[in-house]
Amino acid sequence: MSQPRKKARHAIASYSNTSWAQPDALLGSAVRHLASMSPKFNWVGIYLLKGKVLELGPFIGAATDHKRIPVGRGICGKAVAENRDIINVPDVTKDSDYLACSLETKSELVVLIRNADGKILGQIDIDSHEAGAFESTDVEAVEKVAKELSSLWPE
Repeated sequence: MSQPRKKARHAIASYSNTSWAQPDALLGSAVRHLASMSPKFNWVGIYLLKGKVLELGPFIGAATDHKRIPVGRGICGKAVAENRDIINVPDVTKDSDYLACSLETKSELVVLIRNADGKILGQIDIDSHEAGAFESTDVEAVEKVAKELSSLWPE
């Protein structure tokens, strides 16, 4: 096992507030945890930033054609291009940047995941079938998971 992996396992084991984290499947366990937070979270995924493209990692919800999103395209790509930590879109039909993944999606929340130096590692993307679904408490809870992930991010 590599040194960064051992370090991540130790960090997870010793980080008592992150009870949802499973060392062997960190991103997948984060997605499952997020999806369980609210019945309004109909699609939950993590995109990993690879150069100038966001690549879909683990997700829960309907299949999507958007497995690779160029930086600057859609809400997800806009968050990276504009260096915006949080984008909460209460009505996707009123946002010209929205990439239609599902006709049922009414609102979207994107929260960036950054390392300690502020470098963007990826993002949490959540869609809801309900307009205006994401309240401040939802945003804060997702932001907390993003911050926890940043310290445990797989190398």
